[in-house]
Amino acid sequence: MADIAIQWTPGQYRGDWAISGGALLQGYDLQNAVLISLFTDARAPDSWMPPPGWNGGRRGWWGDTFEAAPTDGGVPLAPLGSGLWLLSRRAKSDAGALLIEAQQTCRTALQWLLDTGVAAVVDVRCQWQAPQRLGIAVRIVRPSGTAENFTFGWAWQELN
Repeated sequence: MADIAIQWTPGQYRGDWAISGGALLQGYDLQNAVLISLFTDARAPDSWMPPPGWNGGRRGWWGDTFEAAPTDGGVPLAPLGSGLWLLSRRAKSDAGALLIEAQQTCRTALQWLLDTGVAAVVDVRCQWQAPQRLGIAVRIVRPSGTAENFTFGWAWQELN
């Protein structure tokens, strides 16, 4: 069974289902997995202190609350998404350290690909493309040795 393709729109910093000839495009399972892993908001940890005036809750995917037992060969499923949304609202007073933290956040969100054997190697590189835009490059090497590369832009909405 093929996935419905997700098309990333860099200028709008979002993804949507891809349509071709009036029908949903299929395929792109690995690309979809990377998009969903990086750009779905993970639930903020209990230790997270929201900024003053924040009323957006801790976010996260509602389905994570129902994952109670390991599945698929005993490998527990990790919560869906990443904490990029938590970083995107931070001031870039130390842009270098924040870049390292963003890279680690992306690696954490993609770790499940390694844990479940979908990937043999996951490499993530982040860089500032503009003052308010983080560039994310992901290279996935499958166990067969074939590699796929993905690049994304992420809007930085730092607090003032």
